[in-house]
Amino acid sequence: MFHVVEFYKENPVTVAVVPKTWVIKTTKGGFLCYWPRSGASQKARKGFHPDKEKWQRFSVKVVDNCTTSDYEKALRWAKRAETQLNVNSSSKEQLSRPHVLPARFRHDSDSDTTQIEDGNAAKASGRAADLPRPPHYHGDGPVDTMSAQATDISQLVAMMSSFTTRVFTKMDQILEAQQDLRKLVSTAVPARGAMDPLPKASSTEDQLQALCSRLTREDQYREQLITFLALDGTSTLGKTVRRMMSRLGTTALWSLYSMRGRKKKSFGDLPLLQVLVKACTTCHPGIRIVDVEREVAEFLKHAPFKKGGSGKVGKANPSALVSDDSDGPDTNSPGQSPSSLLLF
Repeated sequence: MFHVVEFYKENPVTVAVVPKTWVIKTTKGGFLCYWPRSGASQKARKGFHPDKEKWQRFSVKVVDNCTTSDYEKALRWAKRAETQLNVNSSSKEQLSRPHVLPARFRHDSDSDTTQIEDGNAAKASGRAADLPRPPHYHGDGPVDTMSAQATDISQLVAMMSSFTTRVFTKMDQILEAQQDLRKLVSTAVPARGAMDPLPKASSTEDQLQALCSRLTREDQYREQLITFLALDGTSTLGKTVRRMMSRLGTTALWSLYSMRGRKKKSFGDLPLLQVLVKACTTCHPGIRIVDVEREVAEFLKHAPFKKGGSGKVGKANPSALVSDDSDGPDTNSPGQSPSSLLLF
């Protein structure tokens, strides 16, 4: 059920539709109405129960013969009660006072409807409606905005130029440090031509034996050769060993050798093996001697079949063979079978 009530103590007097539960009767015979702080129209339409602790209470008069269960019908009665003394009368006797909604109603979410009602009430009372103040511009308006934007752009350009300058300065410092490092390296490691202990790879057994004899006699030459071979270090141990072996001797010479000397001459008995192990451990720290021996064995195994080798394939079609500097099969890979070492 809904009542049409009149807030008679407010100036000006207002009319509203409220649920019956919002209205209570006082001991003096009057009526009080609970009123929410916001959303009064929606809460009244949905029949919310009043929150007696948080809602406000106002003195009201219940309009006679204006109690119904239809909210829309009660709303029409309330509109008629704003301009007529008798709601049920067909005459349209106007009230002498203007009906302007107080601030209590302006807390509602229907702010646009309230402003329209305020304007209509102002017209009915013969006064001009209150209009919002026009915006006040300081200075020249758009000119000031453009100047501010130009200032921001100039600041951004200055920041970018400063950042670019710092980047180029840092790059110059890096280049200078790189040049200094090159100078240090060139000073610590002389040119290969000046310290080259192997001007030419050994091609015969006599040259190989002379090299081994010199390694046995001269410790300084031995250290020079180890340093020289370490310069051929690569990313993988297999390729490093192939480069070092190619620098020590020709393919035709290594075709006569095997690692253990089965059916061929033994490379393991030569002092060159110790030199190779020392040079490889310099390039690849952490490797084992067994790893170096395995790579040397693989190199000697395939030497006869490379270009210049003594094998049938090496002589018949040398252009289709893998060169000494190529990566070739790397025995460090998981796919290589260790059983091939037993062939020597």
